[in-house]
Amino acid sequence: MGAASTHEAGQFVGGASVRAVIAATPEQLWPWIGDPTRHPQLAGSGEPQSIRVTSPGQDGVGMRFEADQAIMGLIRYVSRSEVITYEPNRRFHFRVMDHADWDFLLEPTAGGTLVTHRSRFEASAAGWRAIFTPLLRLRTRQNTDGMVRTLENLARLVGAPPPTDIQVSHQPPTMT
Repeated sequence: MGAASTHEAGQFVGGASVRAVIAATPEQLWPWIGDPTRHPQLAGSGEPQSIRVTSPGQDGVGMRFEADQAIMGLIRYVSRSEVITYEPNRRFHFRVMDHADWDFLLEPTAGGTLVTHRSRFEASAAGWRAIFTPLLRLRTRQNTDGMVRTLENLARLVGAPPPTDIQVSHQPPTMT
């Protein structure tokens, strides 16, 4: 069961992280991670359909982009994101619509790069606890499965073998 917690302020928090070693350098992986317009090809969830950068000429912190999303092929919406941390070949962290964070960390290691892919979701719990908690747990599981597939896709896109040493945590990560 995915972890969900309630903060004192009535916020539900969910999330997960997936770590794996990919037999490639951070420099080989970064073009797929640091360019959000490539995320529809990268995302293991299949949810991003297309992505447009909406802050022309700006790579890095503050870059904004919109994504046409489709959940399970049924629920369609546009998400708006802003890059919070942009450290080429090291970290790409973006915040979606003031309630969700997505993050990639790249660390050189023996045999390639340790890639950590994290997500964290926060939502108001006011009046919806009984319904929201099971939905958040389901969504966390779906996201985690998609995150594993994202790392598999990343390896495939750079011509590397499938990731090794895959570790999954269903605890909401701290995003700093």
